[in-house]
Amino acid sequence: MNEEIRRLAESYAVVDDLDLVCECETADCFAPISVAPSMYEAVRASGGRFLVKRDHVGEDERILEEAAHYVVVEKIAARLEQAV
Repeated sequence: MNEEIRRLAESYAVVDDLDLVCECETADCFAPISVAPSMYEAVRASGGRFLVKRDHVGEDERILEEAAHYVVVEKIAARLEQAV
């Protein structure tokens, strides 16, 4: 879903923060996350990194960066294949 939001924003030359959804392990989580397009692209450049709400970090994830309303996590290798 977030990738589609990013593509739409890019096609309309949106420069404001993207209103995305949490990329945690909970399939029905739609918690909002606002992030700069450049940050989203940097995070997703590595297939094993995701933007999640601070309190949605899974046991098989490690926090790489912290922001006010979200964190960047990296999947631990054993679960990476299932997440991507």
